This record gives sequence, C-alpha cells and structure tokens, in this order.
Amino acid sequence: MEKLFICSDVHGDYNSFKTFIEKAKNHPIIICGDLTPYSQSFSYLFSTINNDIYLVKGNCDNAYDFSIADIPIPPRIRVEYFFDRTFVITHGDLIRNPSESNITLYNNDFFISGHTHIANLFIDNQGIINLNPGSLSRPRGSFDASYAIIESNKAQIKTLSNDKTILKINY
Repeated sequence: MEKLFICSDVHGDYNSFKTFIEKAKNHPIIICGDLTPYSQSFSYLFSTINNDIYLVKGNCDNAYDFSIADIPIPPRIRVEYFFDRTFVITHGDLIRNPSESNITLYNNDFFISGHTHIANLFIDNQGIINLNPGSLSRPRGSFDASYAIIESNKAQIKTLSNDKTILKINY
C-alpha cells in the first residue's frame, strides 16, 4: 500500500464524494462518518468502488440511510493497522481526542476523526498524529472542502477542487 485517502462529513453530497472516489483510484479509503448516503445513487457509487473502505458511523448517519444505499451500518470506532502504525478512526462527536478512545497509542500512531468540518493536522505532546480531513461538502473555518492523504512518511490535507496542499507534516 502506498497511500490512504481519508474523508469525512460528506452529508450526502454525491458529486463531492464521487470526485473524492475518483482521486482515490484504487487506494484504501477511510470515511470518518457523516456519509449520510440517503439516496440510491450512493448504492450505485459504492458498487463501483474497488477500494478497501474503512467506514465509521457519525452522529448524522442513521440506519435507514444506510439501508437505502445498501451499505452495512458501520461501527462508531475502529482500530486498523497501516504502515506499521495503529490508526484509531472515529467520527469525533463522542470521542474527541486520543485519550478519550481508551486505546493505547504510541509515537507516530494516528488518531483520525471528523465532525468539526475543520481540517486539522498536528502531532500532540505524546507524539500521536491527530488528523481531521475537514469536510468534502460543508467545510468550516478558513479552508475549502478537503480530504487527506497519508503515506508512509507524511500526511497532508488537500483541497477537493484543485488538490492544493493546505496542511502537511512529515514524520
């Protein structure tokens, strides 16, 4: 695996999600909740994706939306392993930081969340990389709609419209 693509807070915006999927090509995808796939067009889009998808449920996601889109209801939190690191993935409404996850993370592990719609990327005083990709459809703060890419030695957040890097760290 060369790259991971991360998004959050799609809120049913089919076109923004389709653009993100096209950028991700065949790379694994992490979706940090609030996909709200409330149309059958999401079912079609999901059926065309060849990527591995790691999805968590957000506060705006509900069982009915997922049933319409024929997508299994995701968990609220998940732990995955990429690049020899632990990744805690959650939406961010219930678990807002690594210490609230009750999962031990170490230097250069990742805590990934969404919810705020504000892109953020930093290494905390425990050496944990905190990443919020922002929102594909309803950004807040000073950045446009955004998504993130993680590689073995760097993480970056880019604008959806033109792939301009807005935040980046090397580790």
